[in-house]
Parts: sequence; structure tokens; C-alpha cells
Amino acid sequence: MPNKPKSILLRVVLIAAAAVVAVYAVLFWMRPSVPAVRVKAGMATNAVSGSVIVEAEYTMDLKSEVGGRVLSSTMSLDKRVKEGDVLLQLDTTDLRLALDKTKADYAAAQQRVKIGSPLVFQLAAAQDAYSNAQRQYKAGLISESDLRAQKRQLDSIEQQRETEMVNNKQTLENFQNAIEIGERQISKMTIRAPFDGIIAQVYTRAGDLIGGGAAICRLISTSRTVKARISEQDIAGIRVGQKAYVQFLPYDIEQFPATVSKVMSTADPETQRYEVDLNVKIDPAKLLPGITGEVSIILDEHPSKTIIPRRALLGDEVFVVDDGVLSVRKVKVGYLSMTAAEIREGVSPGEWVVVDKFNGLRDGEHVRIAPVNDPRWK
Repeated sequence: MPNKPKSILLRVVLIAAAAVVAVYAVLFWMRPSVPAVRVKAGMATNAVSGSVIVEAEYTMDLKSEVGGRVLSSTMSLDKRVKEGDVLLQLDTTDLRLALDKTKADYAAAQQRVKIGSPLVFQLAAAQDAYSNAQRQYKAGLISESDLRAQKRQLDSIEQQRETEMVNNKQTLENFQNAIEIGERQISKMTIRAPFDGIIAQVYTRAGDLIGGGAAICRLISTSRTVKARISEQDIAGIRVGQKAYVQFLPYDIEQFPATVSKVMSTADPETQRYEVDLNVKIDPAKLLPGITGEVSIILDEHPSKTIIPRRALLGDEVFVVDDGVLSVRKVKVGYLSMTAAEIREGVSPGEWVVVDKFNGLRDGEHVRIAPVNDPRWK
């Protein structure tokens, strides 16, 4: 029996300890939770931020150069087409009949030239007659005036032959030109996509009679341009080739690497913002016209041991959680990017900083850390 009081005492101690632990646990879980991440090492970046928008590289109201009856059409709304795809075919029957006649006339003209001209024989006879006249003149059988008359007749036939040859050449060239024009007209009756794109509007259907210059569809290119808009106070440091990171609203926090490809030299007169074109490493299918986002163009960077999310900054202060106690710290901020901030003084590597839900937080308050599930801060 002497061990019984000790056993009772041990139980009391254990129950009391369990009660203390339970009370502590209850009090701990009653503390407000704060989303926080650890201060980490990384690259501090001095960056310029701006808004971005995705635009189709160009839009075209595709027009027919010639008029005619629409024989067939492959166009439909939202259809993707490749450069060279046939979109619309006009009726070429009349043009082909005219072209066939021109080709037949051309063949006949070639045959006539091949057969030869009667002037060839007349010219040979005139040349023989003149040679004979020269011999007779030397023999004193004819007068000088008779010789000159024979020469004029020869010159006349030679001139007729030369004129005929020029006319034959011109006739054949005219036929060739007419055939080329006819074939070109026929080729214009087949309207093809001038670039890869998507049909946004259809203006004509099979059976329509259209005139030359009529729009048949609106075509939006599948190539995209990502344009950033930068304020005038930030544009001076931006150069072609600089690295950048882009976030698009539909893709949450995912960042896509990019480079500056063009910097416009003049600002938009209404917004006073400068446009900067970006080459973004992203699946082209994700670049839907009209989506927006943000860009961070890197001007300079260096390694740092104390990087925090930019959203943790409240001016020049941050909330730090140390052993469950919240404290407000003054910090000295270094480089800033779209999502991160370099802290040169005020925090140490590994410390927890609050990144959200700042309303109601007080210096010295006991809190519970809720680690933020952000892959950039693990």
C-alpha cells in the first residue's frame, strides 16, 4: 500500500500535464492564422513593370480582285486555314472559252508565219531583176534611170517584207500577252488564304454575284503579338534583347520567360505609354487575342540572400512572425520586380513574413503560420 499515494500522484501529474497540453493546443489553434513564406535567397532583379495584351499580328478583309458568280466556297466562321488554302471559287466558264479561242488564234498565226509570206518570193525575184539590170547597165543596154527604177522596186519590196515581219512579231506577242492576261484573270477567280489564319466573318456564299473589290471574308492571322505598355518614366532603360517575365490573367501565377523584340520610339498620344513588343516562350495556342496580364522587364540583377514576395511589403514595413509572435519591422528595400522584392536590411534568411490578410494584425499578437502553397517560395 505504500506505493499507492505515489501512483495517485503520478496520475494527477500526467492528467495535469495533458490538460496543460490540451489547453495550449486549444489556445494555439484559436490564434489567428496568417499566410506567410520564408525569406529566401535568390536573384534580386531591378525591373520595370507594365501591362500586356495579346493581339493578332494583323487582320484583313480579304477582297476579290475580279467580279463573277461564286461557284463554291469553303469558308465558315471560326475555321482555321493555312496559307494557300482555297477559300472561294468564281465561275471561270466565259473566261476559259475566251482563252481557248485566243490560244486557237495564236496557233493559227504561228502556222501562217511558219508557212511563210508571198513577199519572200517577190523579194527574191526583185533581187534577181536588179542584179540583171546592173549587168545590162554596165553593158550599156539600159539607161541609168531604168536601173534606178529597178532599185526602187527592190527597196519597196524589202520594206514591205520588213514591215510584215515586224507585224507578225507584234501579232504573236499580242497573242502571248492576251493568253497570259487570260490565265491571270482565271487564276484570280480562285481566291486563296494569303496567310495562316482564322475566319472571323464570312461575307459571301455560293451563288452570290460579286463585283471586283468585294470583301469575301475577314481573316485574322494565327500569329500573335504580345504588346507591353510602359509608362514614360520607365521607358528610358528598356532595350531590345532584355529579359522579361510575363503573367497572363487566365494562367494565374504562371510566369513565362520573354525577351524584348521591339521598342516603339513614340508614345500613345492618349495614354502617354510606350509600346514594347515581346517574344514570349509559350504554347502559341495559349495566346488568345485579347487576353491581358503583366510584364516585368529586367534592367539589372544580382544574387541576394533575402528575397521576399513583393506583396509582403507594406511601404517600408513587413510583418514578421518569430516564434508565433507577430512583429512589424522597418526594412530597407533594394531591387523590385513584378513579384519579388530584395530586402537589404530588416529581415534574415529563413524568417517568416506575412504575405496577405493584413487587416486587423497587431504588433505583438500571437498568430499561427499558414505556409503559402506557392512553388516560387519553397
